[in-house]
Amino acid sequence: MRSSTSGAGQHRPSMQYRLQARHMQSCQEYHSSRMSKIAGHYTSQRVSSRRVQRIRAAFKPQNVAIALYDAERLRLDQQARDAMTSQAAAETAAEAAAPGSKDGAWKWAIRKRIWDYMEESNIARLPRPVHHRIPNFVHAETAAELLATLPEFNQGKVIKVNPDTPQKMVRYQVLSNDKTLPTPQPRLRTGFFSTLSASDIPSESLMEACTSAGLAKWGNPVGLDEQGLKVDMIVVGSSAVSPNGARLGKGEVCDV
Repeated sequence: MRSSTSGAGQHRPSMQYRLQARHMQSCQEYHSSRMSKIAGHYTSQRVSSRRVQRIRAAFKPQNVAIALYDAERLRLDQQARDAMTSQAAAETAAEAAAPGSKDGAWKWAIRKRIWDYMEESNIARLPRPVHHRIPNFVHAETAAELLATLPEFNQGKVIKVNPDTPQKMVRYQVLSNDKTLPTPQPRLRTGFFSTLSASDIPSESLMEACTSAGLAKWGNPVGLDEQGLKVDMIVVGSSAVSPNGARLGKGEVCDV
């Protein structure tokens, strides 16, 4: 979804994003109508003008489009987590029944132990619960800042980062350091990979571009047969990592 430039260096979202937004026009018109009624009600009730302004901002067309996009993404996420829950139960039973099985040593047992610990210790961050997710955690921003000090990061020009919430600030570090950011499309909804570059994104939208909706809005799709894209560094999220570097993801199996 390539962003375009018109006029005196003004950036515009990609055509595909604009078409998607247009497709949701009827929903936006409904919400705009509701906004007028709600804002009018609050005004008549002498509610503070600041609150009315917040209500109006929430119902702006671009904000409604993002909200609808995120609602669909969250629906698909929940669908995937439900499938992973069933998969985890089946695989845990099979692991426990395996000859020589050692309690707690299998993948799903390790994932669950980490997820449970994060929730019980309250070091998890939204979205919660962190089970069946790449878990978000307290001080994720600090981790991103430390990663940005690595020589590999500073020397790299193209750094691929996964699209999960705890890596949002890693994506921001990539863009704010004028590097190219390839990242998978969440749930492969609108393509396989997208690339983003700070030069294609207005500075005030840089943080938005690090979100799932922002990726759909500002990203440039990359196909499997794309030539000439050399990745210098890859950052992936994990549910658990061993001292020697072996990692476990969230356990999702994608049907592609």
